[in-house]
Amino acid sequence: MLRLTQAVLRVQSHQKKRAQHPNAGTRYGRVYNRGFVRYGFGGFGMSVYSPKKDRTFKVMPDGGVFVSHPSHAQIMRWNQRVHTEEGKAANSTVMDEYVNSRIQAIIADNTIENTSLSQWRKAHMWNVIKSHGKLQRRWGTPDFVTGARSTLYNN
Repeated sequence: MLRLTQAVLRVQSHQKKRAQHPNAGTRYGRVYNRGFVRYGFGGFGMSVYSPKKDRTFKVMPDGGVFVSHPSHAQIMRWNQRVHTEEGKAANSTVMDEYVNSRIQAIIADNTIENTSLSQWRKAHMWNVIKSHGKLQRRWGTPDFVTGARSTLYNN
């Protein structure tokens, strides 16, 4: 009775659709082409070219706002005022001011906000220049080359 069942009872569990978004997962083996840069999965709260979402406050269900941490700009403004007063009191030199400002910038960069605007600007300005100035990452790649061989920000 069960002699010829192997042809009838076929495997039912072939997976037709991928379980994950193609851009989700680890960054290894990822192809950073123009489509990924523009539409790729950047992380929760990330737009394409913007710093991380501001999580320094939380809006409560009753309409109140719970401020959990000052923003980068607030920290820098407050530190600037404090250091100005300290400098007046202690007769500090320009070099002292510079060292203090660098220390405070480092502290502010490492607070809860993911990216300071200055870091973000440095990271993306060169790409903008390359893209709009028709500069190329691999020098000597002609403009008519498209597809897999074209560079990341070549338009």
